[in-house]
Amino acid sequence: MNYIDQHMHTIKSPDAYPNASIKNYIKKAKSLGQTGLMLTDHVDIDSPVPMFFSYPNYDAYFKEVAQIAKEESFPIYTGVEIGYQANSKNKIKNFVHQHPFDLVICSIHVADGLDFYYGDFFQGKTTEESIKRYFEVVLDAVKNFQDYDIFGHIDYITRYIKDVNTYDVKAYEAILKEILQTIIRNGKGLELNTSKGVNQSFPSFELLRLYKDLGGEYLSIGSDAHTPDKLRQNFEHALIKAKNAGFTKVYTYRNRQAYPVSIDSLLGG
Repeated sequence: MNYIDQHMHTIKSPDAYPNASIKNYIKKAKSLGQTGLMLTDHVDIDSPVPMFFSYPNYDAYFKEVAQIAKEESFPIYTGVEIGYQANSKNKIKNFVHQHPFDLVICSIHVADGLDFYYGDFFQGKTTEESIKRYFEVVLDAVKNFQDYDIFGHIDYITRYIKDVNTYDVKAYEAILKEILQTIIRNGKGLELNTSKGVNQSFPSFELLRLYKDLGGEYLSIGSDAHTPDKLRQNFEHALIKAKNAGFTKVYTYRNRQAYPVSIDSLLGG
């Protein structure tokens, strides 16, 4: 079975590249032998970042996707990446319940109403304080929000740390265990996000292995592509990393249900 990239963004996401049309992604997917698309555009309700103030009209979006899928004779599945904030929990729940998504990714892009990308969140905090506060926000999310399937780029904060070597899983092990145990207990999954590069990922290998050791099963792989050129980026490395961490399967999603795919089959073993 071919594995479909479980995290990518089209021009419906305001931070995607101008060439990130659905049809361009289909062209790229076909060139890679991928047998469908999973769209997971951004919805960041109440974001403090102006570019994310608006998001697609999903009633129209579903119709557009269905039309393109028919024209191109290519399966397209529609998911969403939710940017979670505690003060917007009820709005987010209502939004998710209104639409027949195939996959809901829960991610943290801002914390305490402060943005990571522009550096607001880090003001007045040491690196250690920033990381700890970020994981406290993640813990609040997994404890108090259930309307998702997989948690995206769970240690995302490391993208914005100047000295990434200061991030030691063992230093935050207590709260990370609580986060992962909550995800597992609630039957949710974890994303292996390949956008960080060949030798790095979200989560780190140590955190991925901790998830497995605690009994984690549901693992998806997503490139987080914002341009067709990045579709399936670093997937083989991710599959090897997952296998080395003890996983034998990765999961795809349809109608909010998880379906296993053998890692060995994807690696040609």
